[in-house]
Amino acid sequence: AKALNEFTQKSKEVLINSQINKKRIEENKLPANCILSRDAGDSLPELKSIKETTGLNFGCFVQMPVEKGIALLCGMQVVEVPLGSGDLKRDYSFWASLAKEKIKEFDGLYIHIKGPDEPAHDGNFLKKKEIIELIDEYFFGNLLLQIKKEDYVICVTSDHSTVCKLKSHTADPVPLLIYREGLKDPTQKFGESFAKEGSLKELLGKDLIYKLVELAKGG
Repeated sequence: AKALNEFTQKSKEVLINSQINKKRIEENKLPANCILSRDAGDSLPELKSIKETTGLNFGCFVQMPVEKGIALLCGMQVVEVPLGSGDLKRDYSFWASLAKEKIKEFDGLYIHIKGPDEPAHDGNFLKKKEIIELIDEYFFGNLLLQIKKEDYVICVTSDHSTVCKLKSHTADPVPLLIYREGLKDPTQKFGESFAKEGSLKELLGKDLIYKLVELAKGG
């Protein structure tokens, strides 16, 4: 730990004087001012593209570089979006309009919204609840008004759980909602306790995309 901390600190000093960073600053870009050592690697994983595995072309828009990198490795086309104005109502409404336009260019669209994760890391469950409600009202609320739902399979889930009490990620199952015209399920609410009683039961993350493609093809 001591060696890693020393490396991280000294790398910051090197990065400050980097010619690349000086150029980025001149171009009004953010400098790379720290090396994140968590989950570091020295090579790219060998992944088949999502086109190879599903036969479909996917676009994506995401907020964080990690998710963008994963999407690129999977062969998705990145749709560049503003990082955010600070006004979540405005941002989520804009994302809904953008999704409505961009879905025309792809067979599927992967949208990663970071919002609720950050207050969960702070242990602020009320703020997390508020952001989830804003996403529901201003992203999904606007999106569902702008598209013909019967033309799409819509999936809502999370990439992981972030527990406010622990202020960290956990391996707990996350709720999963799938909409397709004509699908029926006795569960009427969306949440961990309700999802346990749903018809999907437990589904591994690696199998989700195949389930969605099956439903999109009428399965």
